Amino acid sequence: MHTQFMKPTKIFSLIALLLIASASIAQTDEERSEIAKTYMDKVTKKNKSYSTINTSFTLTIDNKQQNTKTNHKGSLLTKGNKYRLNLMDNITYFDGTTVCTWLVNDKEANISDVDETSESVVGPLQLTSSVDKKYKMRYLQDTKVNTADCVEIDLYPIDRKTNITRVRLTIDKKSYAIRRIMQQGKDGTSYYVDITTFTTNENVADKEFTFDKSAHPDVEIVDLR
Repeated sequence: MHTQFMKPTKIFSLIALLLIASASIAQTDEERSEIAKTYMDKVTKKNKSYSTINTSFTLTIDNKQQNTKTNHKGSLLTKGNKYRLNLMDNITYFDGTTVCTWLVNDKEANISDVDETSESVVGPLQLTSSVDKKYKMRYLQDTKVNTADCVEIDLYPIDRKTNITRVRLTIDKKSYAIRRIMQQGKDGTSYYVDITTFTTNENVADKEFTFDKSAHPDVEIVDLR
């Protein structure tokens, strides 16, 4: 899935955490960091408990410099470390080893190795146990999404060289699902991922995470490795 907005290795999984009674009265930065870490640990643990996760979402790209805002529908299917991302006329497959991005309109499929250093707007959806090694965390506030009680957590990249300045997660306290991701960049562009559906533990075959060459003989295969 080679788009300027996201990279395969960083793609997906959202779920949440234990309600912290003291969250609404946190005062110091240290307290807020500890609360955020507790939430994120629970999100990661819950996320790993599912055999599969199937999510649909809307991606909004807000470019302040160009004064433009665009919306894109997308979907993400994950099984362990495998995933299939459908977004902006591109379908990205990751079988656990190799990334294949099918540029549907161009009838081209690019094969590449995973780039662990790439930045991805959907990266926070793939929460892992290493999230605390990549981000500093801070509980921001309790909030609501429609009628659902949620909590907002801010993540700040430890690597100052990254273009990302902040990632904000909005987490549903009752369902333990991430409702929204907001990512801000140094270039003035913000990305918003609003989750619309979230289905778990479906019976999904491994072949769903591999591009089927035989089914698309008219697609040119480009090996970029």
